[in-house]
Amino acid sequence: MIDQEVESLNLLLKSCENKKNQTTGVFIDNLHHPFVLLKESYILPSISIHAIEFNAAMQFLQEVCKHIPEMVAGCHVMPQPKPKKEYGKLFLVKEISIENYSYLYILKLDIAYLGGARKENIIKQATQENTASILTDRFYFSSHIIPIQKTIQKSGFIVDFEPFPYNPSLFQIQTSDTGIGSTPMKIESELFDEIDYTVIIKKLKEKLNVNERNWQPGRVHAPISIEYSTLTIQFLEPSFHKTKETFERFYGILESVFINQPIEVRTIENFQKWMQAHHVSRTKSVSGNILWKVST
Repeated sequence: MIDQEVESLNLLLKSCENKKNQTTGVFIDNLHHPFVLLKESYILPSISIHAIEFNAAMQFLQEVCKHIPEMVAGCHVMPQPKPKKEYGKLFLVKEISIENYSYLYILKLDIAYLGGARKENIIKQATQENTASILTDRFYFSSHIIPIQKTIQKSGFIVDFEPFPYNPSLFQIQTSDTGIGSTPMKIESELFDEIDYTVIIKKLKEKLNVNERNWQPGRVHAPISIEYSTLTIQFLEPSFHKTKETFERFYGILESVFINQPIEVRTIENFQKWMQAHHVSRTKSVSGNILWKVST
């Protein structure tokens, strides 16, 4: 999309401010994809398999502003997905500054049809060049916050960003005689690109006490991950304000990426409380597929 088109989309998102969500909750489907379930259906537009055209993006974001304005109000639309291989998603971003460090809220919204719609809900069949258009009551999403070095802006809008690279010292965790992790942790010295992601995530989960006792969603959704070669915290709240408010309680997890310091015990305790606030109930979709309803 060209600059003028992106600016028009950003102005639309700015107009969403002070509006309330019209949803019935957050769910995770049988493929482990989170989505917001709406009170009414909308038409998901057809898009090119090569890029998201402006008209389709505008139609989609108008529906987003109508149903989930709290997730997107004041965000900026990235002109291109990052990484580019995620062509079927719109990337919405918003900068967060805490203690002189910068973080980025990244909301990925799936605009490409993912499959599974009933025949009567297919508005337009897919072709070799375009995805299908369907009637749906879901917005599929992923919501993250990452540490960044800087944003790149045009006309006051974020068009790109540079993540702050992961540092192995993140595995250092401040300990005390009482509380979590009273045994000193070994400092890892491996370089990031020499470690498999699964090894990193496993160690992070151990250090941050991400386990079945503290995290009910389990393997269905991970609260921490590695993206853009840095640590990311993943959220399920359908609201930027609530996500930011929550993040401020344990931003020290990502701050450690900047300052090369251990993660404080109190920060981990706050992170645990946030994890423990997630409750999951198992249910089924109309088509009979397993769903997990998430409440916080």
